[in-house]
Amino acid sequence: MSQADIMFISCAMFGSIIQELLHWYEHRHHLEEELYNQMINSKLYWYIVLAMIISSGFGSWLLFGQYRELSGRHDIQMLIGAAFPLIFKKAYSAIGEKLKLGVQSDRQQVIRSYFS
Repeated sequence: MSQADIMFISCAMFGSIIQELLHWYEHRHHLEEELYNQMINSKLYWYIVLAMIISSGFGSWLLFGQYRELSGRHDIQMLIGAAFPLIFKKAYSAIGEKLKLGVQSDRQQVIRSYFS
């Protein structure tokens, strides 16, 4: 793995972090609501966020790292990293709506909340 590859992954992960921060900034007025309180206090939620940040970096690199014209274009690498979890969330919500089985536990609700 070259220095450029590591930089690509880092920039994509940074883009994913920015996307998550903007998500919480958008919902800043709802933090007192029960659902957001559950999400903030859930270790599982933050493990999912961390996994998405890491997978965004590596997933973006796997999909676009071979394009040498993106080498050194850190702005585009960050945008790709920010878009990766959004596309993943939309795909899950499109499929996940069909997967509702029984009553949701708190754990399932936190997982579903991340992807909605």
